[in-house]
Amino acid sequence: MNLPETGSNRGYHPHQLIKQFITSVWCGANKFEHTEVTRQDEVIRQFWGFDKMAGHKSFQRFFKIRSE
Repeated sequence: MNLPETGSNRGYHPHQLIKQFITSVWCGANKFEHTEVTRQDEVIRQFWGFDKMAGHKSFQRFFKIRSE
C-alpha cells in the first residue's frame, strides 16, 4: 500500500503518524484535538522511538480533513 509522503523537510513519516494516531485512539482519543494528550506523553514517545511527536494539525493534513 502506498502511503502519502510528506512534502516538508519538517514533516513526519507516514508510519509515525499512523502509529501515533492508533495509539491515541487506543488511549481514548475521539477527536483530532485529543491526540495532543498522547503528544505530551514522554513514555509513548520513547516507546515508539520517535524524536518528536506530531500535533493534531499534522493528522488533519495527513487525512486531509479540515475541522471548522
